[in-house]
Amino acid sequence: MRKLTTAAAAVVLTTSIIATAQTLNPLTSTTVWLRTNSGPAQLVDMYVDGQLAARSMFPYSITFQGLPMAMGNHVFTVVPAGHALGTADLMSKTLNVASANRTYVMIFSDGKFNEDRFKMDLKTYNPDQ
Repeated sequence: MRKLTTAAAAVVLTTSIIATAQTLNPLTSTTVWLRTNSGPAQLVDMYVDGQLAARSMFPYSITFQGLPMAMGNHVFTVVPAGHALGTADLMSKTLNVASANRTYVMIFSDGKFNEDRFKMDLKTYNPDQ
């Protein structure tokens, strides 16, 4: 099986996420970028609400395209690249996308200053900076 480059991996979106993007209302939706700041995890796959959103992300990288999402709670799960969801999850967390017309980044990091090995957070993000 061929590994994807960072550029190719960043735009691998599932059909359901793309279909959802076409039907979202800008008054009740936003954009979320995915980022990994964790070197110890190596390459990772990221899932959003059970759907593959990014494949084989390199440590310290960010997706080249944001994911349109409806406001509300979403489950973000990170697994080692190539593993199925639920078989070797590094971390899974429900995060609340609280504001429309705002851009967020979901950051998965190694949590080296916490007692938890990994952590996730959703922060406001400006991709133009």
